[in-house]
Amino acid sequence: MSRRLASRSCRGESRGFTLIEVLVAVSIFAVAAAALIPLLMVSAKAAGTARLETQAKNLVQQQVERMRNLTFYVAHQNGDYVDLLDLYYTDVNATAKTLTPTSTPRSSVAYQDADGVVRVQYLGDAGGTGGRPSGAAYRVSGLQFPGYAGFTLDVYTQFLRTTRTVATPGSTYSSQNDSVDSPPAQLVGITVISTWTGSSGSKTYGTYTEMADGRGTGALLSTQARATAIRITGTDSSGNNLLVQAGVVQADGSVTSASAASVAAESARLEQVGVATELGQTGSATAPPNPAGAIGDSTTISPKIIPGLLGNACGWGSMGYTQVRDVSATTGTQQPQIPSDGGTDVRTSTKRVKAGVLVGGSGCSGFNLGFRPDADNLWLPPIAYGVDATKPLVGIRDNGGSSSLDNAAALGQGQVTASQIVTAPIFSSAYAAASTKTVEVLPTAEHANGLVRARLVSSAVTCVSGTSPVASYELRLDYPSGTGTATSTLTWSTASGSAPVLPSPSGIAFNVNGAPHTLDEYMTWQLTGGVDSGDNGVTVFGPVLRITINKAVLNTSSDVTVEMGVLSCVADDRR
Repeated sequence: MSRRLASRSCRGESRGFTLIEVLVAVSIFAVAAAALIPLLMVSAKAAGTARLETQAKNLVQQQVERMRNLTFYVAHQNGDYVDLLDLYYTDVNATAKTLTPTSTPRSSVAYQDADGVVRVQYLGDAGGTGGRPSGAAYRVSGLQFPGYAGFTLDVYTQFLRTTRTVATPGSTYSSQNDSVDSPPAQLVGITVISTWTGSSGSKTYGTYTEMADGRGTGALLSTQARATAIRITGTDSSGNNLLVQAGVVQADGSVTSASAASVAAESARLEQVGVATELGQTGSATAPPNPAGAIGDSTTISPKIIPGLLGNACGWGSMGYTQVRDVSATTGTQQPQIPSDGGTDVRTSTKRVKAGVLVGGSGCSGFNLGFRPDADNLWLPPIAYGVDATKPLVGIRDNGGSSSLDNAAALGQGQVTASQIVTAPIFSSAYAAASTKTVEVLPTAEHANGLVRARLVSSAVTCVSGTSPVASYELRLDYPSGTGTATSTLTWSTASGSAPVLPSPSGIAFNVNGAPHTLDEYMTWQLTGGVDSGDNGVTVFGPVLRITINKAVLNTSSDVTVEMGVLSCVADDRR
């Protein structure tokens, strides 16, 4: 009995799984594995997607850092330096361009390390959808990084004012050319969008940041107005430089870390450089502090002269009564303004800083303004030329009349202003103007009131940020014509196209003391042909008329130059 039980026990311990048991176990495992496979696939897909998104984010951040490593702006004229704007806001050409590492803009290879091409285009409006910004922008697309061939990056760059509104560059802006490469703002908004293809199709990731010109030396706003109604230069018999000028206004406004405004007005100056100087009425103001009020119409200075060595009553230079008006300045809400009551736009305002010589008081011998090339009338011009040495070589005769500064013998005007930063549109503007009564040049026996007479009826130049300067003048000119006088009225404006042309002095013939002469023996002249916009945003207009009197006529060591209507303005606003 006991042996049979033991034998069964041994046989039971050595039994394996039956076929049915194995099949059941395999079936259970298969069911469990089938349930886990989708989870594993989802997990693998999610890991792949996360890896691609992480790579996209890293590439976007690398692109941002690459841009931050560039200098914000270096003037093109300084050489072949590559700044942020050279690459990411090249110009305002709306045509899409395909660039290779050897094409413009300069050093475009800096776009990417990988081989390939980049497309660039200026957009008047980037669209504002799909992560793209709204408003004017410069787009650089197709950027790649080595080792990440499946990713491309698009960069949208926008100029921003300090209010974070988009600043649109002028129609001529180009970072690749001198004098038009100055950015309209010192802040840019950067949108970088990375695109790649994932398992479920095209994917994008974008980020936005801002970059500023961190040098701290650039101005957010710069305005300037310069006016000189008349300037006469020459030398005396001792070689000293002589200067007579009238109607001078200089006004400046700026915003950097703070706002500032300053103005200086000089009605007239007689200067024998290094020897003696006489000034007419002057005025100046600076804000801050904000001056209280302006210098009014009643402030005048009596006539002045610089006498000669022998005490000649009229000396080499003289001026009549002089006056300045509305010399004041103010700042506030980043709004430098000269004069303080000048308004927000020089194109509509009638308030100007004014300086000049009045017509109601003679400086000497019946002239409001006079210039002789020698301190004692010791200059003796050759008789053949018939020059009357008893009268000013260049002068403005006192014909009496109103003593108002608005009717001055020589008048300069200026104004600068800007809109408030909280008011749209944001802009700055500057204005300069000049006018004179009749300027008599080279009196002779036959032409007692001047061989040439010129009156600058009006001249002005206006600068408004973001627009082209506007300028105009009206000049009346009398000159010999046979036995009589020819009169011309010359007008020009930036809207009128070609400027008028003066007749050649060599073709103007007349008699002096019965002998034939031509005007080129006495002088040359030049009429301005338009505005000249130079570096740093300065727009120069004039002199409207420049006359150079030949030294041979005067029997002196140098020519005498007469300039009428010398004007300039600046209106650069990057707020």
